[in-house]
Amino acid sequence: MESSQQPTTQEPRSIVGTWGSDEKSHPYLTFSADGRVEGTDGCNGIFTSYEQTNDGAELEPYISTRRACVGIDPWLKDVTRVAMNGDELVAYSGSDRLGVLKREGDTPGPVHS
Repeated sequence: MESSQQPTTQEPRSIVGTWGSDEKSHPYLTFSADGRVEGTDGCNGIFTSYEQTNDGAELEPYISTRRACVGIDPWLKDVTRVAMNGDELVAYSGSDRLGVLKREGDTPGPVHS
């Protein structure tokens, strides 16, 4: 018996938007459609560009302010890539998992080329 259904492939989700944490310092990253990303580790600013991948994005090397911040865990300061998992964005430095950010606000739909 043959099936008339074609296999479906899920389109990649857009990374565009703001992803943040509920931590006291509110670390976040905002990805723009033009390839820019900015945010904060909760103390210091992050400003760079990115290239979207199948599962997230690779961040270009960046310069960040380096203020000393008492009582803040600046875990996001070393992020080099991110991977989307539903409405979560897992941040990595190389192969080391740094932490998780959650999508804030409206969730964009699939990317259309």
